[in-house]
Amino acid sequence: MKLEPGKKVKIEVLASQCDIMKTGDVVWLDGARLDQENSSSVCVTALCSIYPWIMGARFGVESEKLGWHDGYRVCCPDKLVDFKISF
Repeated sequence: MKLEPGKKVKIEVLASQCDIMKTGDVVWLDGARLDQENSSSVCVTALCSIYPWIMGARFGVESEKLGWHDGYRVCCPDKLVDFKISF
């Protein structure tokens, strides 16, 4: 099997105490490209910190060991934003 990172990824803000990313915001990635037209504001620090789970989603990996439960549930390093990452 050959895995290719071709999945579109949806990053949802489930809860937030952040001024940049608000509860209900959604960010879309199309491969490595940020879909700016269909995405809310993005905190680069948060995006960088959750990128391992984003890569898993880009490859279509649903790993329970990485926290997959109908998407990956992760938070930013400041613990201000809770995300759901899915494809």
